[in-house]
Amino acid sequence: MNENDKLDKIEQSVSRVMKRLTHTNQPDSLAMQLPLAQLRLAHALHRSDVSLGETMGALKERLGVGNSALTQAGDRLIHNGLAERLDDPNDRRVVRMRLTEKGRSWVDDIRMQRKRRIEEILNHLTPNQAQEFTEAIFTLDRLTSFLRRNNNVDASDPEETIAQIRAVSE
Repeated sequence: MNENDKLDKIEQSVSRVMKRLTHTNQPDSLAMQLPLAQLRLAHALHRSDVSLGETMGALKERLGVGNSALTQAGDRLIHNGLAERLDDPNDRRVVRMRLTEKGRSWVDDIRMQRKRRIEEILNHLTPNQAQEFTEAIFTLDRLTSFLRRNNNVDASDPEETIAQIRAVSE
């Protein structure tokens, strides 16, 4: 298999795995109806302060999206009763967003379903395979985080990149 074919297969596999971990088997569930941008926003809001929510500026930076895309995703979450906009008590110019109780419960349910699916996967592996799988996932997480923060990494020296990732994650 040539390098391009290998990359195609990896990309397709990652896409399928993400869909299987993110979506339920119920076609009418809200998770199946919302685009990825809205799911990402809901998960980001879930990690923010329950009472204060998060500023739109902080969300924009964390998610790496523009104002228009963030506003559109936020409007859809609000329309579905999953989020609400708030005025900032200290600055009238600042807009905040937080999940409603329905939204928080919905994200909790998605996360629980994902955990059950991961547990199911791990239960089908030997202890050694489960350890290797876990280490590979953690490595992928560290690598993608590192590459996102460091857009201009020199890919010609993979060993140096790995050393940098390990230094950052330890």
